[in-house]
Amino acid sequence: MSGACTRCGYSPSSDTVDSSWHVLDVLRSGHMPPSVASSCIPDRVAALQTRESLLLEDIMHLQILLHQKRKEMAATKIEILQTESLAAPIRSIPPEILLQIFSLVREATAPP
Repeated sequence: MSGACTRCGYSPSSDTVDSSWHVLDVLRSGHMPPSVASSCIPDRVAALQTRESLLLEDIMHLQILLHQKRKEMAATKIEILQTESLAAPIRSIPPEILLQIFSLVREATAPP
């Protein structure tokens, strides 16, 4: 392992630690195992912060992509409704008959 901590095995390139200890086990026990060098902890924290930063960038990118896809889906739903309206039965009635129907309705609903 090039660049790995000689005491715990942590390597910034692989982001792995010797499996003989786990951070939660260390925190619960209250004792630092001999394989964990305090000098490697800042490197591990820095690597984890870098990973956190990259994950945050990924999340922001995915949120933007999700927003774009939701807009695209809304536009597609509108287009589906508009396209379905082309097949509405009223569209098959000739315009002259529609004109007569609406004229009759208008006369019947006009105030006396």
